[in-house]
Amino acid sequence: MPTRARVFALTASVVVLLPLAASAQTADVAAATSTPPSPPRAAQSGEASGTRIVSDPLYLPLKGQVFGVTAYSFARPTGQNFKDGSETSSFTSDDNAFAQTLAYGLSNRLTARVAFGYGVNERDSTAAATGDVTVGNARGFNDPTFSVTWRVIDEPASPLVLDVTGGYSPNLLTAIASGGVGEGSIARGGQNADIAFAVGHVARAFTLAGTVTTTYVGDQTTEQLSNGTATSAAAHWSYAAGVATQTRFTSRTSLDAGVSVGSAAGYTVVNLANGNSHTYAPPVTRSVNLALNYHFRPNQLVGALTYAYDNNTDATNTFTKAASDTAVKDRSGQTVGFRLLYAFQ
Repeated sequence: MPTRARVFALTASVVVLLPLAASAQTADVAAATSTPPSPPRAAQSGEASGTRIVSDPLYLPLKGQVFGVTAYSFARPTGQNFKDGSETSSFTSDDNAFAQTLAYGLSNRLTARVAFGYGVNERDSTAAATGDVTVGNARGFNDPTFSVTWRVIDEPASPLVLDVTGGYSPNLLTAIASGGVGEGSIARGGQNADIAFAVGHVARAFTLAGTVTTTYVGDQTTEQLSNGTATSAAAHWSYAAGVATQTRFTSRTSLDAGVSVGSAAGYTVVNLANGNSHTYAPPVTRSVNLALNYHFRPNQLVGALTYAYDNNTDATNTFTKAASDTAVKDRSGQTVGFRLLYAFQ
């Protein structure tokens, strides 16, 4: 599976599975207020208005609330391709991603959500799962993710919030690697199942949260347009952990800042046409994330400018013959974007 698809899937899992943002503020806060919102209070069953801040990293919809996130991002990763220890080329990619999340509060502590996206990528890169140095573009939808979050512990009954999320993404779309012949796809080529934990504290003007996600990535099949064959990547586990914060300057403005790290266990990739196999060792991806939030309508409609910087360790493909070994090194990139968050009943 190409590095872009694996990283996109991992990234997508973390964003979807970890609840997106909350503290407490009522919808009638005056626009001129210059002090941070009041501390969160417990939401009572049947309340008509929300008391969790829509933009906060620990946000969870109340019973009957609909919550959505519509986002666009542009990334330009760069790096070097190596074969048999020698650099063969460098690459720069232009990756456009559109993402949509919809959630519904089944109760004050239970939320169901679905997330899906569409990508348009232009690249000169190494298809990490096959070891082939390729030139090609990709576009299309990714496989949707369905998830449920249960708030096990809530404030103010406890000084901490604890959320547990379980998610599943079916294998609905065909994964295609361009190979410079035609247009590839954004699909993963297999199914995923994951579980995530988020724990944190929401204070008057600051939120601190920690997140951990583990994902079981099922067998993945990718069609190779360059030679008319297909590859199968063995099932494996991926992992991600992060810290997210939000500083609230006024009732309308806030700044998110966080760091995360993610990787996956190594796995075997087999060419289904000739039976040749190799071992792929994924990189460790380290990210720094920022978002500047503004409440256009207090606690109902929020716009955010987003920024992320990613830096990867080496990703390698090890074959029976060392002369065939490939690697992607020094891969890093910046991502900028915009997102709208909205909640209504």
